[in-house]
Amino acid sequence: MAGVSTFPARTFIVAFVSGVLAVLVFHQVMSSLLNAKVQWNMIPLIAPFGVPQVVNQSFWGGVWGIAFAWLAPRFPGGALWWVSAILFGAVLLPLVSWYVVPLIKGLPLGPRNSVMTSMLINGAWGLGMGVFLKIFGRGL
Repeated sequence: MAGVSTFPARTFIVAFVSGVLAVLVFHQVMSSLLNAKVQWNMIPLIAPFGVPQVVNQSFWGGVWGIAFAWLAPRFPGGALWWVSAILFGAVLLPLVSWYVVPLIKGLPLGPRNSVMTSMLINGAWGLGMGVFLKIFGRGL
């Protein structure tokens, strides 16, 4: 089809894995630093499947990784690419968490915790996503 951009299966896989790793490394480390405790909570909490919170966050990190990889070629070059990666996580992810997810779940809208903490944790994910995408995505 003319005019339709391609997003090969390899890109999906690399993006998903990069997003998962960004949660497990960057997101969780920043969360642990800001909360002064290790965040690897393995108690099954997240309905409907009862998976641990870190597993749920890792899955959604992978899904967001696909969106990131789709948008990343549109980021400006050089140092601004990294700024864009951090802002993708620091701004877009919290906004969706505060205003889209609650609409779907029928919950009140808005931040449920510190705005700055959420932006720092998700900005760290964006940085990590950029790092892993650059490492694993060579040649995409």
